[in-house]
Amino acid sequence: QVGYLVRSKPPEVTEGGVTRTIENMGGAWTFTAPLTGAAESAAITNLLSSLSTMRGRKVIATAADAAKYGLTGPDALKLSVWVNPQPKPQPTTATESQPAEGVEPPTMHTVVLAKGADGKVVAMVEGRQTIAEVDAKVFDDLSAELFDTRVVVLQTDKVTGITIGG
Repeated sequence: QVGYLVRSKPPEVTEGGVTRTIENMGGAWTFTAPLTGAAESAAITNLLSSLSTMRGRKVIATAADAAKYGLTGPDALKLSVWVNPQPKPQPTTATESQPAEGVEPPTMHTVVLAKGADGKVVAMVEGRQTIAEVDAKVFDDLSAELFDTRVVVLQTDKVTGITIGG
């Protein structure tokens, strides 16, 4: 079951030793560290969707073999997300009311992925003991340009004229 993404603890993508932090600010994904700028919202949404549905095709090794599969090297990609737990149902009657319980902290999930020379992608969740072969979609989504690369942002229906010159 998919939890709720925490806004106070944004997703982080680590590639080549550089960790990029992406936050959802008012419905728009934005890079906040180390560079700031608009993120390609569709790419981030695709990435999170791919991550939430990712399944291992088969378990191929244990965490002890992480280096052998490139999961500890500089070409590995790491994605950390924090997920809020599902909210607990609130009492519906006065007789059921009880003091509010402590709020459960978010859970961090860190997935490390690597693509081998054969093109196969492997993944493991930090803290778990298995490495699985997975579909390349999450790796490809992480490798894609996540910054918004639009040069000019405009609403085409608001353009009133065009001048073309040399």
